[in-house]
Amino acid sequence: MRVWRVVPIRQGGILQFGRSPFRGRSTVLADGTRVITGDPILHLHLDNPALERLQSSEGGGPWQLARLMASDLDELARLVNSGKLGEVRALRGVTVWAAAAGRLGFEVRPLPHSLATAAVRQVGALVLVAYDPHGLDRLDRGLPWPGEIWMSRYALLSRLKPPPSGPAGRKSDRTGPSAGS
Repeated sequence: MRVWRVVPIRQGGILQFGRSPFRGRSTVLADGTRVITGDPILHLHLDNPALERLQSSEGGGPWQLARLMASDLDELARLVNSGKLGEVRALRGVTVWAAAAGRLGFEVRPLPHSLATAAVRQVGALVLVAYDPHGLDRLDRGLPWPGEIWMSRYALLSRLKPPPSGPAGRKSDRTGPSAGS
């Protein structure tokens, strides 16, 4: 994580992020946001030791995990809106828990069945076994194929209440027409 300069979103949270230029193929997200090679994105990671602490605590089930992640995303929206992170086009992650991320507002895309994706799936299995006391039992039920999760800057900022105003909250020229068009 040090190599990728990953930092926690907030104290006591479960999500971490790093900032980097997008290195994949240009893509268009469901809300029309275009992410092109070189655009600044935030890549998301789970804080595995925090996940372990949550899993072993009283009441640390999936609903608590979802609440923590939602709070982390709300804080990340505040950070992005403040400008402290510079320009950010979108958030991206790769996870075996992609279906659950859809409940938090992420766009979920399947990943191809390839050797590289299989390796990501195996790492997910190792994390599950290492940090979840019931990990081996859950592996018996099977592990989902990893997916790619995306959230545009615009979708992230829409988590703010009230919604942001001014240039930080407007859709850019790469996300289609603005509200004033």
